[in-house]
Amino acid sequence: MSNDLLFWLIVLVLAGSGVWLRSFLREWAKNVATKKDIGDLTQITEGIKADIANKAWVEQKRWEIKQQFYWDAIGKIHDLGVINHTIFLKLAGHKATGSDAPAQELVDQLPSLMSQFRQTLMEFERLTEVASIVTSEDVDEAFNIFLEEAKKAEKTFQNENDEQYFIHFANQANTLRDQLKRIAKADLKISA
Repeated sequence: MSNDLLFWLIVLVLAGSGVWLRSFLREWAKNVATKKDIGDLTQITEGIKADIANKAWVEQKRWEIKQQFYWDAIGKIHDLGVINHTIFLKLAGHKATGSDAPAQELVDQLPSLMSQFRQTLMEFERLTEVASIVTSEDVDEAFNIFLEEAKKAEKTFQNENDEQYFIHFANQANTLRDQLKRIAKADLKISA
């Protein structure tokens, strides 16, 4: 009987150990799976954070490029308007004297003013190319129209000295500059 009791005691201990071992292994497997899940979730979370940070960085850079573009464009339009106004005033002052012969000051300064106008026009033309990349089609179209007007103005300055055209070009410059300011404020989300 002692062998039977010993046998049943061993069976009982093994069965209890089996239940305990099964429970232990199940809990251990859960912990291993949870650690793996936490590792996977951490990796996914870090990936999402990196994507969000990258998108924010790209948006910030895009904003900076647009902001620089608008500032440069408004400045070049202003510069073209100032040169146009300077030429106009010199021509108007000359005509006010009633002399048919060009004033020496005008003759001396016109090549320099034309050179400034051409240089600024070339810089504006470069900005027109940038406009097609960083702004809406409306801005791109307005820039191209103004660029054509500026090219006409350059020819007019050299050939005709038409006072009405100087005034027309000044109005075009002011209109585009004001339009661009409104667009820039909206596009850059600047409230003022």
